[in-house]
Amino acid sequence: MMHTVPPQSSSGPGGATGAGQRLEPLSLRDTAVQVRAALDLLGDSATQVASRLADAGVTGRRSDQSGCPVARYLHSLGLAEAPVRRLEVTRTHAVLSDGHRWSRRARIELPPGVRAFVAGFDRGQFAQLESAPRPRPSFTGDPVGAQLPSTPDAAGMGERSLVHH
Repeated sequence: MMHTVPPQSSSGPGGATGAGQRLEPLSLRDTAVQVRAALDLLGDSATQVASRLADAGVTGRRSDQSGCPVARYLHSLGLAEAPVRRLEVTRTHAVLSDGHRWSRRARIELPPGVRAFVAGFDRGQFAQLESAPRPRPSFTGDPVGAQLPSTPDAAGMGERSLVHH
């Protein structure tokens, strides 16, 4: 379901406040408006989006909806805070949800340049924006081929009894 939201005034939720006023958390709908504005600013072409993400120092993983560069960029702007608990970027939309089982969601259509970037990045273009792979745990030796001693003698215990008297 697409939400179409008119722009907020600067004194509304999440906008500028006067001295002594407390900022109220943004609603999911207000956050969706800010996400759309941030996506629009990334650029009109995949190359422009890649350049802006690189300038911001953002990297990510291919085919990872919550860990791609665009999702990480939106996270870095603080747009995945309350009430948003989950932010994912698909090939066509940014999806925000409040994280509950029957969660409320907002789907924001990606602008054409961002959509082209996501498709290209997932195909391996823009490799400079790929995060280093996560290190795998290393094992010393060959745990699969290791043989355990089968008898006390094989373990270097000789003919000694394992029972203490």
